[in-house]
Amino acid sequence: MGKSLVIAVLNLTLVATIFLYLGSKHLPWNIQTWKGKSDKEATFFKARHRDTTIGLSLLFFGFLLQLIGVITQN
Repeated sequence: MGKSLVIAVLNLTLVATIFLYLGSKHLPWNIQTWKGKSDKEATFFKARHRDTTIGLSLLFFGFLLQLIGVITQN
């Protein structure tokens, strides 16, 4: 059971890495405004924050599951 849990966690870590990449993207030039208060910018920043939060949560959860998998691998 421990080995299969570790393999599943590696897939979870891959998904977390994708979300962290999406959360680290910069604001494109074509939607930037002078004062930074347009609807497109607000939507972009909300999506970026959501993706970063999901990525960090999955990474933390994956770390805990991997720790459990390694401990129970005997």
